[in-house]
Amino acid sequence: MAFPASTSQAAQAWTQACNLALALKNETNRILTLSQTVLPANQAINYTTFLAGAIASFNQYSAVGGIGAYGQGQVNNPSLNVTTEFSNMVAAIQNVINWVVNNFPKDASNNLLYEKFNVDGTQTFSSFAQAQLTAAFIPLLQALIATIN
Repeated sequence: MAFPASTSQAAQAWTQACNLALALKNETNRILTLSQTVLPANQAINYTTFLAGAIASFNQYSAVGGIGAYGQGQVNNPSLNVTTEFSNMVAAIQNVINWVVNNFPKDASNNLLYEKFNVDGTQTFSSFAQAQLTAAFIPLLQALIATIN
């Protein structure tokens, strides 16, 4: 049997999950700030890609044996349900992804309308309308941020 270098242990998984959660909160706050005025398509795509990777990582971390008990010990909270907190965070991430996918500008063939040519030959990224962001997207970002302490 080879050395299990790719197998995460509870301590490593907990540390990685905490670091990713902090990065997720910081990036979500950045997108929230952008969304107060305009959210360019390239920012939405990059953020959604980041979120999809975060879900995959959180699912991997949550599957590590002993992470629940280890996490409870690290925050000195025996009533913390790590599985529930992972699930709540992942559900909030998925809600944001779903909104972007469902509301991203598309043509009749479902191709993304990512950017457009200006008459001078330069390009401009498509963006979400402020009303869309305020009504639905911003509350989803706020809900996601609320899942991370």
